[in-house]
Amino acid sequence: IDYCCINMYMDNRDLSFGQNMALWRSATDDGSEYGDTKWRWMIFDMDEAIQRFDETTDPGDWMKSFCLMQEPVLKSFMQNAGFREQFFSTLLEIGRNNFEYGEVSAELKEWKSIYEEQLLINHLRFFDEGFDKEELEEEFLFMDDFFARRYEFIQQAIEEIKEDNSEFGW
Repeated sequence: IDYCCINMYMDNRDLSFGQNMALWRSATDDGSEYGDTKWRWMIFDMDEAIQRFDETTDPGDWMKSFCLMQEPVLKSFMQNAGFREQFFSTLLEIGRNNFEYGEVSAELKEWKSIYEEQLLINHLRFFDEGFDKEELEEEFLFMDDFFARRYEFIQQAIEEIKEDNSEFGW
């Protein structure tokens, strides 16, 4: 649930249970917190996350069409009312705690101050020779705006889904 909810909150559109997903574990039990040989989900390849969404995007439609919601395993789990409630509760909790706007905004500003020059060099070298500081500033402003509005968007999506869940067969 945590793994799926984090990817949904970040609007990571480039994953499925057969693409851009990974698990990891330690090979031996060394007694440490993560050295216990248990399998854990790993988030990576987030280049399709934090997408621009149209002001006319309906939150419920977004959630219904989100790539993970098309996965047979998750669709099956979502038919269980207890799982569904835990899923929605976790999605909101992640938004309140892990992606709380004030903290995310402060981290973005700090990250920009540390890495701005390297980001410009990288982008100029690999993507766009005309990329400049103004465009980089626009990207940071976009990400900040995404997180400023994301929690409310997720709340609306959950409310819409709960009001009309017939399309999912729940």
